[in-house]
Amino acid sequence: MLVTAADTVYSPGDVGRFLEAWAASSADGAIAGRRLPGPAPPHRFGLRVEGGHVTRVFDEDPANGLAAAPLWVLGPQAASRLCLDDPPWELGNAFQRAIDDGTPVAGVEIGPTRDLTRPIDLIRENFTYLRGL
Repeated sequence: MLVTAADTVYSPGDVGRFLEAWAASSADGAIAGRRLPGPAPPHRFGLRVEGGHVTRVFDEDPANGLAAAPLWVLGPQAASRLCLDDPPWELGNAFQRAIDDGTPVAGVEIGPTRDLTRPIDLIRENFTYLRGL
């Protein structure tokens, strides 16, 4: 299952490359990582990737410049660990449980993303389309 946030704009081609990298990895799931914007706790943690696999979903190491992007693939093992009573980062907790139990989760670095947090962000991202009207 592919999961993404509705308020994130990805660099062209990144979603397709992310899916291709996951399919080639034979891992049960995948989490995308990005350098821009980078980690900014408490709302955006680092993503620890070692040897192509995620080892820590919420990495608090300030030297780690790779942040998790809101782009995930959940296979059966990762999805089986979803638990609705574990807010606020249910997906992150499910992935970490799977990783801790030995399930391989691919870490795939993608390009910069843009978060559409405020209404003005939507206008800025869509301005080129609006100019054409």
